[in-house]
Amino acid sequence: MTIKYLKYFLTTFLIAGIFISSSAQKKKKRKQQRIEMVIQKGKSYIGTPYKWGGNTRAGIDCSGLIYQSYKIIDIHLP
Repeated sequence: MTIKYLKYFLTTFLIAGIFISSSAQKKKKRKQQRIEMVIQKGKSYIGTPYKWGGNTRAGIDCSGLIYQSYKIIDIHLP
């Protein structure tokens, strides 16, 4: 392999690495945003009265809180 082709190969490899790294960073940022959305939705229920089987702001229990918190990111739990 000549120096010319070696430089071409290394440059291509470097550029591909940058694109892959950029994509991974975007995925990580999106994941962090989704986590923050779930936490903020859960915190928005602070002060809501406890109600057995409740799933609304009028009254909620622990499973209802989890259900409502994840619903914000389109994860629908049974």
